[in-house]
Amino acid sequence: MKKQVPQIFLDDIIFSLQRIGGISVCWEAFLRKWQQSRLENVSLIRREDSKSILSLEDTWKGKCIPDSNLPLTLARLLPLLVRLPAYSLFHSSYLRYSLRRNICNIITIHDLAAELGMVTGWRARFKRFLQQSAIRQADGIICVSETTRKALLHIYPKTNPKKIKTIYHGFSNQFYPLKQIGDFPGSKTILFVGGRAHYKNFEVCIKVIEKLRDFELLLIGGGPLSDSEKNILNRVGRARWKHNDLVSVDQLNEFYNLAYCLLYPSLYEGFGMPVIEAMKAGCPVVCAGNEALKEVAGDAALIVDRDSNHLSYIEAILSLDSKPVREAMIQKGLKKAGEYSINKNFEETVGFYKEVFRKKFGRELEA
Repeated sequence: MKKQVPQIFLDDIIFSLQRIGGISVCWEAFLRKWQQSRLENVSLIRREDSKSILSLEDTWKGKCIPDSNLPLTLARLLPLLVRLPAYSLFHSSYLRYSLRRNICNIITIHDLAAELGMVTGWRARFKRFLQQSAIRQADGIICVSETTRKALLHIYPKTNPKKIKTIYHGFSNQFYPLKQIGDFPGSKTILFVGGRAHYKNFEVCIKVIEKLRDFELLLIGGGPLSDSEKNILNRVGRARWKHNDLVSVDQLNEFYNLAYCLLYPSLYEGFGMPVIEAMKAGCPVVCAGNEALKEVAGDAALIVDRDSNHLSYIEAILSLDSKPVREAMIQKGLKKAGEYSINKNFEETVGFYKEVFRKKFGRELEA
């Protein structure tokens, strides 16, 4: 009788939650690595309502099984309803788990913004419920930074620290310099990527662009602009800002390459993916000194004290007018970004699967 090989199951619910975003980009890169690896015992649980503009169809050629046809909100609230075979491992792209006792659940915690009061209202309550449930059911927890791991243990002190591992995000070569390193950009475009609400500190960008009249502001993603945001931006000057909500990874790489710098004044992050994306593309970064960004970026970004006002950001931005300063930051950024490779992320993640699986079932997981 042929010995049953333990199965690994991944899901793609993140592609139903966001058309494109930092988690989507990293999860797709992770799936690409599985595509290059052996796929005999790896399956992808797929939803029909995926709205990703990423190239997953060209990426995943392994086994697929259909997800439940529940509406997205219910699918997020409820445990995984797909019945997995005994002694399998399940790793969700976003906070799902199986309730079957003989399944090994792996989750990834990207941030604790809701728990720390950075997000409020029903969205915060919803996110806290999802994370609390997932943490309680998880056999293994991946945190994307040491900052996030420490916060998780502080907020959820009953969590066993032995089942938590810090594994930094991995980035593929989809972000890369299109120009000769050190070329001085003719562009005076300041780039802002991602959400704009609350702790993202977007008002700093508006104050910066208001003062730096030779620059324009390019906003990427974050959803449609509110009327209030449009009115504020228009007071700065209608011709001095643009917003592109949905862009491909290739387009985003071009924007990083063309920008004078990425401005990322977020007061809180679990990791800060745009910072590394920009560095990989050879775009200098000016960011706030929150704990995760200091951890992830190190000295490869121009870090402004978290409590500083817009004038400190302006000073950092203008320092990039010096060609030696600019070239130094680009080179530091490229070197730092190289530490966050998808190969390293993949190897550490699969190693963690094996470790957690062995502890739970006393048997080896082939991957």
